[in-house]
Amino acid sequence: MPVKAQKNAADTVFNDALFLYRSGNYAQAAELFNFVRINFPRHKLTPYAALYEGKSTLSGKEYLQSRNIFKGVLAEYKTGFVADEAKMALAFNYIRIMKPDSAAHILINLINTTFDYSYIDSAKKYLRSVLLNQMNTDQISRLSDFFSKSKAAAVLRLTFAESLRLMSLVDSSNSVLTSVIKDFPGTRESIIASEIKQKPFNYENVAGTQYLLVLLPLFENKDTLENGVAYNVLQGIEYAVESFNATSERKFALLVKDTQRDRLTIEKIYEEIKDVKGIVGIIGPLFSEECKDVTEVFRGMNLPVVSPTATSPGLTEGNNFFIQANTSFEIGARGMAQYLRNIEKKEKIAVLNSSEGYSSILADEFMKEFTRLGGSITARVTYSIKETDLHPAIEKLVKFRTEFEGIYAPISDPKAINPIIMAIEDEELETPVYGNQDWSYGASLETNTVLLEKIVLATDFFVEYQDEDYIRKSHEFAELTGNYFDRNAIYGYDAAMMFLRKFAKAGYDQKNFLLSAADRSEEKGLHKSFVFGPNRINRSLNIIRYNDGMFNLITKFNVE
Repeated sequence: MPVKAQKNAADTVFNDALFLYRSGNYAQAAELFNFVRINFPRHKLTPYAALYEGKSTLSGKEYLQSRNIFKGVLAEYKTGFVADEAKMALAFNYIRIMKPDSAAHILINLINTTFDYSYIDSAKKYLRSVLLNQMNTDQISRLSDFFSKSKAAAVLRLTFAESLRLMSLVDSSNSVLTSVIKDFPGTRESIIASEIKQKPFNYENVAGTQYLLVLLPLFENKDTLENGVAYNVLQGIEYAVESFNATSERKFALLVKDTQRDRLTIEKIYEEIKDVKGIVGIIGPLFSEECKDVTEVFRGMNLPVVSPTATSPGLTEGNNFFIQANTSFEIGARGMAQYLRNIEKKEKIAVLNSSEGYSSILADEFMKEFTRLGGSITARVTYSIKETDLHPAIEKLVKFRTEFEGIYAPISDPKAINPIIMAIEDEELETPVYGNQDWSYGASLETNTVLLEKIVLATDFFVEYQDEDYIRKSHEFAELTGNYFDRNAIYGYDAAMMFLRKFAKAGYDQKNFLLSAADRSEEKGLHKSFVFGPNRINRSLNIIRYNDGMFNLITKFNVE
């Protein structure tokens, strides 16, 4: 075919295809654009034919095919109108199939490479939208850090500040907004940052109609924020709420506040949110002393308060709205006494404890409960954690070796594990050893397998890491946060999910929820069950034994 005829033919087919595309006949349009692209590779309209073939398949919801076409276009055209349009369309493709991270990377690339300001403005607009609607604060933070030297740095940091504001982390948001104003002066992002910072924060703008107030010491040490216990707990809470909302008609949002482990800050938070409507409960704090402050300061709001990790006694006394999701020290000790007396049928036990920390408290509680149940404490030996050689202490127990069926040895410092194990093995004291959760923190355990076969622990935390439900959740959590679903995240997840499930079963009524938090009904969690007695302290324990290089669950035990 003569060159002129080829040109006319290509023009005609392209125009026909364009008419079909604009008329909504995407499949036919894609075929004609493909015809131009394949049969007229050197025609001036061929790049546009390839671009519109991709757009036609995208509009026709042929997402995989359209992505492959756009990637082919971008492999051949690095800059210019066709490349810019292809990147924008490819980003839309990823947004529609819910792959926001891929969409964000394409839009950031477009901002960095285009010379057309209209594309920069459009890419920034859609980037903010996809980040705020399809990604969480952690993901946005990682993108902002990774592209901190790129042309998209300002809009990424601004969006990170906005995401913090949506979580009601106003102080943290303002700090990031200040850095936008300082580091990107004269930009549109700095102007927006100034406007946001000057505008009073309105909680009614937070998505959702009912809120969980989260009180955690998030920024006690800003330098180690991402490695902080409280931050990991928060990620677990976020995952729980997102998981619950995905299957529930009733949706919840989070109001997250940094307590800074400071009572004055807690009082300031109370004044800030006391008139906010729709708060149904509080998750947190983590530490017992903060729990006392929160129960006193927030008493007037009559909100259920669930602490994921507090263990001190007496926290629920006089606070009929406070719920201790973690087992207290005393209940843990009583639980081991009940397990040994009622399940293993032990009659005579020796006790070994340190004079420091809560080791002696656990020992006292265990002895009181074991004797109440008819058992006998045939020997008690106390040592100091400052001692590196515990042979003298174990030698005292050896004198009574025929008079006990095991040793209860609660510790408050894992540094005691090695000296205890070495002394018991050297003295050839072949007897079962029963301990508390702190034994599971000892790195030295793996090197002492002989004695460990005889160690049984009462612990509030145990996860079957090979369980399919845990594996599925850990993958979801990693996709959501980019982090490992560790102990602290699980504490946060289980506490929040327990609250939401019980709240739903109580008909979303706070009074009924508080009643259910004292009725001994069981709510299963990943790391333990939740069984609350009249004092609203979790009474469920995991009894575990070390075997074949790992701890295994013997039974889940509810303390009477």
